[in-house]
Amino acid sequence: AGRAGADREASFWGDFMVMINASSFAVYLVIVKPLMKKYHPITVSLWTFIFGLIFVLPVATHELLAVQWHELSNIHWAIIAFTVFCTTFLAYTLNAWAIQYVKSSVVGSYIYLQPVLGIALAVSTGKYSLHWWHLIYASLIFTGVYLVSRKRAEQLGEKEIE
Repeated sequence: AGRAGADREASFWGDFMVMINASSFAVYLVIVKPLMKKYHPITVSLWTFIFGLIFVLPVATHELLAVQWHELSNIHWAIIAFTVFCTTFLAYTLNAWAIQYVKSSVVGSYIYLQPVLGIALAVSTGKYSLHWWHLIYASLIFTGVYLVSRKRAEQLGEKEIE
C-alpha cells in the first residue's frame, strides 16, 4: 500500500508538472508572437534561454554542483550538447521561426506530436513495445494537428481571394 501511494503521488506531481509545462509553453507562444515581428528567431531564442536560466539556476544549482563534471566521458558531453542544442535550442528557434508565419495555436498544436515521436523512437530502439492504444492515441493527435493546420490553411485561402 505504501509503494502504491508513493507511485500515485509521483504520478500526480508528474502530471502537475506536465500541466505547468504546457501552460508555460502556451504563454510563451502568445508572448513571442509580437516579438517575432521585430526580432530574428535566433535572437528571441537566445533571450528566452537567458531569461529561463535566471529562473532555473536557483532551483538547479544544488544538482549542478553535485555532478562530478570531470568524470563525464566524451559521449556524455556529446549527449549533453545534443540535448541542449538540437532538442532544446533548435526546437525553440524553429518554433520562433514558424510563429512568424502561422498562429500560435498552430505552432502549439505540434507539441502534441512529441509523445508520438517519443514512442516511435523508443519502439525503434527496442526500448518499448507498441500497443494498439498507442495507435489510437497517435491517430487522435494527428487528427487534431491536421484540423488545426487545415483551419489555418482555409483562413489563408480566404485572405488570398479577398
